[in-house]
Amino acid sequence: MVDLRSALTRGYELAEEAARNNAEIDGVLSEVSNELIEFSENKIVLAYNKITHEHDITMNFFNVDYDGPKDVVNKIFLSSKIIDGVQQELCDLARSSNGYPCSIISSIENFLCFDKASLLVAFERILSDERAGKIIYGMMQLKASTLDL
Repeated sequence: MVDLRSALTRGYELAEEAARNNAEIDGVLSEVSNELIEFSENKIVLAYNKITHEHDITMNFFNVDYDGPKDVVNKIFLSSKIIDGVQQELCDLARSSNGYPCSIISSIENFLCFDKASLLVAFERILSDERAGKIIYGMMQLKASTLDL
């Protein structure tokens, strides 16, 4: 016999889980941004935009196939708080329809993250790379008077 109540409950629970996962991912981005603001003495912030996709993308990392909708891709930037418009792309973060797994595509490595801990490890690896260090160093050297010629 068909059990519509159970189907409705299951769908609702999946939507709640997706909302929790996406809030957790946003929380990690906020945590990384706050650390960056503190480290740079309020000169640099982590910024991102959302690009919504309506089609499926197949991702293959570490020989793990994940076929499913990638609803949101975030372009992640390091952005100067000193001079508007000065920013450098750090990585892309593609979220599944449930939030996790999410993938991070960076210049040093691609990461497949299944939870908050693995997401934080990915950002730790990216931010500890020389490329990110050079971007941060360069932005910290900026002065508002640079454009006042």
